[in-house]
Amino acid sequence: MPRTTKMDSLDQVNKSLNGVMVTLEKMPSQLLAQRPAEDWTGVTSTAERRKLQNRLNQRAYRQRRNKWRGRSQPTTTSPSSGGEEEIPRKQTDSSPEDVLATMKGHLLTPSAEQRALAYSLLHRIYTNYSLRSPRVSDLQLLITLNVLNAMAHNAAKLGIPSEGLCRDEFISPFNLVGPSSVTQTIEDSTSSLPPPSLRPTALQMKISHHPWIDLIPFPCIRNNFLTALLTYEETGFDEDELCHDMCEVERGTPSDEKPLMIVWGAPWDPMGWEASLPFLRKWGWLIKGCEAEILESTNYWREKRGERRLAF
Repeated sequence: MPRTTKMDSLDQVNKSLNGVMVTLEKMPSQLLAQRPAEDWTGVTSTAERRKLQNRLNQRAYRQRRNKWRGRSQPTTTSPSSGGEEEIPRKQTDSSPEDVLATMKGHLLTPSAEQRALAYSLLHRIYTNYSLRSPRVSDLQLLITLNVLNAMAHNAAKLGIPSEGLCRDEFISPFNLVGPSSVTQTIEDSTSSLPPPSLRPTALQMKISHHPWIDLIPFPCIRNNFLTALLTYEETGFDEDELCHDMCEVERGTPSDEKPLMIVWGAPWDPMGWEASLPFLRKWGWLIKGCEAEILESTNYWREKRGERRLAF
């Protein structure tokens, strides 16, 4: 197999082909290379090529981040000043670090290793998005990470610490403090009472359970979940399997095949959540008593994507 060699220079090279002058310009991938050794276009080793590509991608990201941070604020003219005074216009662009600083979903995972993995995946996804190169393969990961972010938001609304919340030994504070003082605990932990969709039900205050289910903004789902725990001998309900389907950060399963809840809107608003078809097929009994509510929110988001409405 002939050996591929790099050009010594990345400047324009003119070659004559049948009397026609052809100009060879830099490929987009070569624009960020600062020296010939960083040009991966002629590298046959997959590992070495990936290493060089990652280095250039990081350089592109840093340049874009610096552009965000160093960009001067655009101005607009005040109509009352006769066109002389300029008023700074609010910036709306944010770097991935700025976006990720508001997201706490990775903190819910039970170990430091899983938190690091979840954060690195989230960082990669938003970096790709900021560079206008999102990957379809990231969709399922993004859906799960978005659910975790929504649950972390709801945990804050309820005054429940997010860090390590998914550890097995955690017990819901609604059951620990008892029915008589649970409302006072919420009032003490947050600036105001949480939305009705998140306020604990009588079963939540009666039955000892893990707090992750407290973060789902559907009271009937929470009650059906707890009832299934009480009747495990009859239902064979596997809480860990449900938690895995909704919250586990993993690669490989296409998003249209995994039983998912999808968050599109405000985390505490039931209308912001959609149940996927695989979720309804596998866990449909969980929505008994709130079918109309789930159906309304699910169909709302399906219609926005141009998909057919569901009917139970």
